[in-house]
Amino acid sequence: MDYCKTIEYRITPTKAYTIIRNCSGCGRKEHYVSTGNFRVNANGRQLDVWLVYQCEKCKHTYNLPIYERVSPEKIEDAQYQAFLGNDADTALQFGTDRNLFLKNRAEIDIERLECTIEKLNDDCAKHEGVENPEILEFKMIKLVLQPLVENAIYHGIKNKRGRGYLLVYGDFADEQK
Repeated sequence: MDYCKTIEYRITPTKAYTIIRNCSGCGRKEHYVSTGNFRVNANGRQLDVWLVYQCEKCKHTYNLPIYERVSPEKIEDAQYQAFLGNDADTALQFGTDRNLFLKNRAEIDIERLECTIEKLNDDCAKHEGVENPEILEFKMIKLVLQPLVENAIYHGIKNKRGRGYLLVYGDFADEQK
């Protein structure tokens, strides 16, 4: 009695990721939050650009590298001006770029992720191999499935590059067993 129900959602972060890293000021792992500011440094004919993070407890800073030792011609003028002006939208764009965090080996605190979840449409739901259509209308307490899905995301999909895929199977159990 296998079936597959696929419903697509768009999960959009509304705030830059919080990272966990060792803080030299506190002497232990702490949460760092984005300040929304960039640091741009010219080194000869090359540029470095960082997104500035700050320890929540002692305000010690960490510069998350965005560009390192790049030629100024490689950065679009509008983006360069956004870095210099500490543009909030650009800070959010880079503060939620999973590939940037993976490249820099920054640990994202998935429990503090703030996002909106949007169901793309009801037309995208499809059912494959449904033997018992009643199961599709079955009501379940949210906290039964939620920890399992969160665990799958945190320990499986979180560090995956590209799109993740989570498949949930359901079945009725015979109550007399």
